[in-house]
Amino acid sequence: MIGLKLARSRRAGGATTSRTFSAWAVLALPALLLIASPGRAYNVYYANLHSHTALSDGIGTPQEAYAYARDVANIDVLAITDHTHYLTSTEWTQLRNAATVATQSGIFVALASQEFGVLADFGHINIDDSAFLNPGSTENLAGTYAFIQQVNAFGAFNHPNPTYGTFFNNLAFYPEYANAMKMMEIRNGYYSGDYQVQFHQALANGWRIGPVANQDNHEGHWGDQLNNAGRILLTGILADSLTHDQVTDALRARRFFAMEVFPASDRIELDFRIDGQPMGSEITVGICPHFTVEARSVNGAGLFSRVDLYRDGVLLNSQAILGTQVSYEYYEALAEGETHYYYARANQLDGDHAWSSPIWVQAHIDPVGVSPMVTGRPGVLRAAPDPFTTATAIRLLTGDRTVDAGIGGAFSLRVLDPAGRLVRGLDATMGVDGAVWSWDGRDDSGRTVPPGMYFFRADGPRGWKAGGRIVRVR
Repeated sequence: MIGLKLARSRRAGGATTSRTFSAWAVLALPALLLIASPGRAYNVYYANLHSHTALSDGIGTPQEAYAYARDVANIDVLAITDHTHYLTSTEWTQLRNAATVATQSGIFVALASQEFGVLADFGHINIDDSAFLNPGSTENLAGTYAFIQQVNAFGAFNHPNPTYGTFFNNLAFYPEYANAMKMMEIRNGYYSGDYQVQFHQALANGWRIGPVANQDNHEGHWGDQLNNAGRILLTGILADSLTHDQVTDALRARRFFAMEVFPASDRIELDFRIDGQPMGSEITVGICPHFTVEARSVNGAGLFSRVDLYRDGVLLNSQAILGTQVSYEYYEALAEGETHYYYARANQLDGDHAWSSPIWVQAHIDPVGVSPMVTGRPGVLRAAPDPFTTATAIRLLTGDRTVDAGIGGAFSLRVLDPAGRLVRGLDATMGVDGAVWSWDGRDDSGRTVPPGMYFFRADGPRGWKAGGRIVRVR
């Protein structure tokens, strides 16, 4: 297996230390398939992306808020989102200057943002990474989306309660403003509204957004405010480094996850991938994509109990897991051209949750003539005979030809049932005739499998992947 590492920079006594998360499961129930995700590793940074000061309807100064978040709450990113219609141009300049001064690469990122709208109109939207205050009307939802795109900013749907105004025109999707919105609060504030249903509605309508959990601070405690359930709401950001540009790039890419934290030391690290691609991605996959979830309790005490995988807003698979550091694996059988979005939720025994951003996929077999050994794109596996009764040979192809010989390396193949459970593991080495696996229709225990459809998934050097399907008959 390949180890996924998520590094978290921590401040200790004024010095910067480093801790590495190596994603191996420590304890899991027998039904769980365990694997560590391949692919690029990111650092995990903790953020509160919705807060206020006395510049609008909160308390304190921006300088006090940023200092508290950094030195007391010990988070990495704080966005001050004072209400647009409260801010004068001078106050907006003061906020932006305070954020510039408070930002220290590798230590802390301060974001100067704005919360636009009124609840009686369409609701509230956070506008991030904008140099300008939105001069538009709080009744003009389309104009707000247009402004966000025009100034190359990005937005978040705040506390998306259907009783607030027009509820963003019932979360209607505007294709021409598809890039305006990147986030929705799945948890918000002291009363910790549960907005998972609204999150599903927005995704179903066409918005490509990820979930965030924010404290919506109005009374200080920027970064460690407890809600009515005794939880701290935070957003985890997966970025290359702790700089303004890397953090905002990660937010634009939807590379973040929402979490509930209790106690304060039990923050969660969450990584969700499909075929090695991180949360927030829009990707093309083969017909048997590979899902992995890694979750870790930062203080080593919070116990995970279950991992849920959602497809198009509906629970697709749920695995019972027990451990402070766990891994989950799943395979999905897709038809050519199928499109879906998926996201993962990790659940702890004490009731805390962490929600990943979705990954949007389209299933497709690579065209003839493209070598997966060069591009790393999925290849094609063909079986003959198919259907089969007692035995079949599975051969690695691209299009209608055998993969070019001469590129050696170890290859493995897994046969899976329609639920994505492992049936048989087989190994092969590339030879002059390509890679061939012989399967006698038995599982790893030597038992003959029942008739039906099965899927197979091959993995090879340098991230190479391939998938296919086969039918066994009596």
